[in-house]
Amino acid sequence: MRRVAVLLIYSINGINQRFLSSHFSRSRRMHILVINCGSTTVKLRLIDSRQDVVVLDGQADLEQQPARLALQFAGQNISLELTENSSAAALEQLARWWQTHAFALPVDAIAHRMVHGGARYHEPLAVTVDNVEALQALTELAPLHHPPALAAIAAAQLSFAHLPHYVLFDTAYYRHLPEQALTYAVPESWRTLHGVRRYGFHGWSHRHAVRAAATLLQRKPAELRVISIHLGGGASVTASRLGLAVDTSMGMTPTAGLPMATRCGDIDPMIPLHMQQAGLSAAEVDHALNHASGLLGLCGSEDMRTVLLRAEQCEPAACLALDVYCYAIRKYVGAYLVALGGADAIVFTAGVGEHSPEIRRRVLGGLEELGIVLDAEQNRTTSGDHAVHHRSSRIAVLTVHSEEEIEMAHSLSHFLQGETACPQPT
Repeated sequence: MRRVAVLLIYSINGINQRFLSSHFSRSRRMHILVINCGSTTVKLRLIDSRQDVVVLDGQADLEQQPARLALQFAGQNISLELTENSSAAALEQLARWWQTHAFALPVDAIAHRMVHGGARYHEPLAVTVDNVEALQALTELAPLHHPPALAAIAAAQLSFAHLPHYVLFDTAYYRHLPEQALTYAVPESWRTLHGVRRYGFHGWSHRHAVRAAATLLQRKPAELRVISIHLGGGASVTASRLGLAVDTSMGMTPTAGLPMATRCGDIDPMIPLHMQQAGLSAAEVDHALNHASGLLGLCGSEDMRTVLLRAEQCEPAACLALDVYCYAIRKYVGAYLVALGGADAIVFTAGVGEHSPEIRRRVLGGLEELGIVLDAEQNRTTSGDHAVHHRSSRIAVLTVHSEEEIEMAHSLSHFLQGETACPQPT
């Protein structure tokens, strides 16, 4: 019965798409509810896309017992207990609470974050039966991320049946990657039949980093060469020119590139085969590379704060973990300086990037001859959008608070008003 209801809602929304463009074009001010669902958390934000203002901020930790939905609205903190630890329960509770506050919370559309759009999807995608089935077929490209996102879409369709729903893709920012950056030197059949290529991830975070850098430097995004460094549980580096991504460290999957909290990053591609020949199954290798590697594999902790504290105490494993982590970032910075022919800004963002002066110092320290000079005092800044470079630095070094949901709302608003979803910045 539940599936019948969901399919019915999909069908109704599919019909409604015919009328959306004319409706949305009448007003440039839009309120977008962004649903960002992970395996253990659900983030909900209502964004005024014209002013980039968060009207409602919510999050549910599905591992908490009992699970609760925490909301911030109109200066108030609200805690709502969930009936079960699921995204469906969080969205159902939000919908119930919403009924008593709808007068203050106009919503035009709902945006769902999806990690992987493959080679096909770049623009926001309306939620319909056919589209959802097509997205299910991409699950093997992002097996950790797609199932909870698809579950959240189905749940949101039931709780907010009267609203149009769209899927937005992390990979969309990389749709203009040049052929030499996205192509792997593998057999043609792998590339054409199996979609083996570089896709890139953390796109919304890197796109925001470019826009924020332009604001801080009082220049236009299209004038800048930016190296953005997203350091959180996942980590990636992206090179952007003229407001467009031209290269990025993550690859066909989010496991490639930098060592992360539990992911290995770049390794010799023969290592997985070697470990299978040593007796591990494909599933065991997959689990090890995605869940037991990175910082966790190097020193037994995936929390950067713990690793830094242990390194301060000169613990060898923690010191090695930091050296491996920062050296990998430093190499990508050097590579992208070459790829871009220089840079106007290096931007650190996400939890570790924004909040860890020590990581920024370890990554960029000693690069004065390349025109990168940190200001020790400014670099102590631990949050927000700031310049942390010395006045003598030829390349700006910035910290930026990651605002993926604002970028998604901004993009969907443009799309619904008949403009390109990710317009080239001017």
